[in-house]
Amino acid sequence: MDARQFIAARKHGYRSGLEHKVSQYLDNYRIKYKYEAIKIEWEDLAYRTYTPDFVLKNNIIIDSKSGYSGAGRGVHKKHKNDNLYESLSVYGISVHRHN
Repeated sequence: MDARQFIAARKHGYRSGLEHKVSQYLDNYRIKYKYEAIKIEWEDLAYRTYTPDFVLKNNIIIDSKSGYSGAGRGVHKKHKNDNLYESLSVYGISVHRHN
């Protein structure tokens, strides 16, 4: 993200340009959401908290991440000069791949 995108995101109250893009996508489709409205708490070896980015009206949580992991590296290299932010999608929702 360049400085211009970061400034625009902060101006609208978001922490990143991708969060701002997700909010615009949701707004365009008139999907109601709350931004950073809940905190999930748990304890394993230590007390931890997690604040997801967006919570939809039907309690679906959207957490936007930029960058890529090993699973997406090939796609990233193939489309490195394309704007992928206009195409939001999910993958592998029926299988948890990280054990």
